[in-house]
Amino acid sequence: MIPFIDLTRQHAALRAELLAASARVIDSSQFVLGPEGKALEQELAALCGVPWALGVASGTDALSGQDTKSSRRRSRSSRQRPRS
Repeated sequence: MIPFIDLTRQHAALRAELLAASARVIDSSQFVLGPEGKALEQELAALCGVPWALGVASGTDALSGQDTKSSRRRSRSSRQRPRS
């Protein structure tokens, strides 16, 4: 069988850094919108040479330009009837 993807060698060079970052996230319990996510967005923006970058939940969110929270808020408000 041909392996689909093997990241063992790639991860070996980064192992200590990956484990430290994982531990910081787990220890802080800030899995969403925490300092690690903010740092990632800043580093990606710098790497791409752009003013900002935004982490999203999925590829669908990235392509649609919407996050699920604001989508729900919009769909709820569109169902509301104006008061008479």
